[in-house]
Amino acid sequence: HVYRDELLRNRSTRAYSACYRAGNRRNTVRNTCQTHSTAYHKRFYNPTAGGYGSNNQACNAFSLYLGIVPAAYKARVIENLVHDVRNIHSGHLTTGNLCTKYLLDCLTTANRADIAYLIASQETYPSWGYMLANGATTLWERWEQATGEGMNSHNHPMMGSIGSWFYRALAGIQVDPEGPGFKNLQIKPQFVEDLQFVQCALQTVRGEVQSSWERHGDGVQLTVTIPVGSTARVCLPLESQPFTISESDTVIWGAGETDITGISKWMTDQHSVIFTVASGTYFFTVKPNQ
Repeated sequence: HVYRDELLRNRSTRAYSACYRAGNRRNTVRNTCQTHSTAYHKRFYNPTAGGYGSNNQACNAFSLYLGIVPAAYKARVIENLVHDVRNIHSGHLTTGNLCTKYLLDCLTTANRADIAYLIASQETYPSWGYMLANGATTLWERWEQATGEGMNSHNHPMMGSIGSWFYRALAGIQVDPEGPGFKNLQIKPQFVEDLQFVQCALQTVRGEVQSSWERHGDGVQLTVTIPVGSTARVCLPLESQPFTISESDTVIWGAGETDITGISKWMTDQHSVIFTVASGTYFFTVKPNQ
């Protein structure tokens, strides 16, 4: 948690530096983060188990979320986390109030949104769906069903991080750290196979952001609305087979692509095709080539 505090301080210093050129202070904070990161890995990583601490969901999820895991070890830590969720605990979480927040986020960042969705869609104990199945209309403080002295509260937001995961991961509405205040957005939806559609609207200081997608046959249609005064990077997942991306029936990525007003450029990274768009409403279709 000390390292987490230093990360937040580093981000604050970056914003401060942009305004006041506090370069030396930024370097000091960055060096402190690196010192703590190295010490954490040395103290808690278990090379035999390939994970941190007791190699459970909480320890590995928190380490991945913090970005503390060196690149050479990351794949094994992710593999351990996925195995723990899917095989050992049958798609259920074992985290509590401290690390539940990090579990879905770190799996999504590791391109395992399928496992995050597996957790989120469970209906047996322990899960959010278990609360719903047992008549809950608000979140419980504990995963188990209990009353009286066995349950402190049936109206407790402590496990409520799944709510932000819905719009940040499934709908993909995210803030760009380089453009705070929703000046720059990132729309990066996760098209998980077991989900047929998502609809989301988020009120921001610049207006309403919308992101919704739905499966149609073997393709996916994504509708995005960016408010006036904002720009966005729309990140669509790279497919394993040849595919085409269209906007309002005009091909913008793939064979015969054409420039579209409002879409200034595209690029690719390891996992996505990325478009930079101005304010407005866009209708994207991702479809495999026939």
